[in-house]
Amino acid sequence: MTTRHFAAILAADVVRSMPAASEFLLRGHRARVRVALGRWTRCPSEECRLTRHVLDHGESEMSTLKSSRVVETLAIGALGGIAGGCAEIAWIALYGAATGTPTDPVARGIVDSVIPALTTSSWAASLGIVIHLVLAIALGVVLALALRLVARRTGAGRLEFPLVMLALAAVWAVNFFVALPHLNPEFVRLLPYGVTLLSKLLFGLSAAAVFRANRMREARIPVG
Repeated sequence: MTTRHFAAILAADVVRSMPAASEFLLRGHRARVRVALGRWTRCPSEECRLTRHVLDHGESEMSTLKSSRVVETLAIGALGGIAGGCAEIAWIALYGAATGTPTDPVARGIVDSVIPALTTSSWAASLGIVIHLVLAIALGVVLALALRLVARRTGAGRLEFPLVMLALAAVWAVNFFVALPHLNPEFVRLLPYGVTLLSKLLFGLSAAAVFRANRMREARIPVG
């Protein structure tokens, strides 16, 4: 085995064992790689063909890695949304039981805000819970994608709790002071502002806990 054979094989091992570094190199020097590949396509030697295979294989692995990370982010976002949505349901149920406030109108109010034609149906309360969870999943996915983007741009990947709690406070403000007064003013008056704000903050706390747990799990997984 020649020195060039050994160097090419070593490069292949490095690409496979250091996906994050290879992703950076391939992204940052893509133009140079194209130029080099143009030269290697005219090189008939085995060393050139092996090196070209190493780079092609590394870029393919990076593409697969990116796709898997996006899918995982969507799944974690959905899980965080479910956790947050269930936390809201539990809090409203607890508040209703403690104060004697009926909670069915809250669930029906969700239907009235989204599908007004079904508000009077006998199963409107159950439908309201389903709609609530679907919206919670969508919100969780958006939060997970936003956190991933923030972590990549700024490196602030450890700020799940403050960022998510701030985002949920903003969502609450938009809902109860902008959107709902136009869509369904009666819904705004069903519960005190403090109760609904705490509901959203509990959503944020639960979702952030899921995101933090996932980040800690990833940190314990060895690369390679």
